[in-house]
Amino acid sequence: MEGAIAEDLPLTDLCILTVDDEADSRSLMEYILEKLGAEALVVASVREAIAAFTENPGRYDVLLADIRMPEEDS
Repeated sequence: MEGAIAEDLPLTDLCILTVDDEADSRSLMEYILEKLGAEALVVASVREAIAAFTENPGRYDVLLADIRMPEEDS
């Protein structure tokens, strides 16, 4: 099944920024995205994500974000 997923959903031309406060989730997302060929930057906070966007505007094709972030949900 793994080969079928990689063939059906190639991410080789994508740069993906992932934001999650849970270390295990960050590790899993980084593993999956890189296994599918994406360039992945995984950060732990909204502030880190904003800094990544500010430092490299236009670099990221996709943002994956946890919808419940401590001190950032309001």
